[in-house]
Amino acid sequence: MTKSRRWLAALLWAAVIFAFSADSHSGEHSHDVLQFFLGDSVVAERQVVVAQLVIRKLAHMTEYAVLCGLICWAWGK
Repeated sequence: MTKSRRWLAALLWAAVIFAFSADSHSGEHSHDVLQFFLGDSVVAERQVVVAQLVIRKLAHMTEYAVLCGLICWAWGK
């Protein structure tokens, strides 16, 4: 793959991160999804909030790790 295509991949991934970070209600969306998967189980709201926090932080770390990998790949390291 050419170097310009590698940079394009990194720029596209950065654009995806930017687009998803513009959603100001994303916390509400992930909370609803988590509640859906937990169903009507007896889980305290605090546990749902903590699980949501952990999942969202891991997702952020993963998306930036992918961006870092793409940039390193584009630089040829």
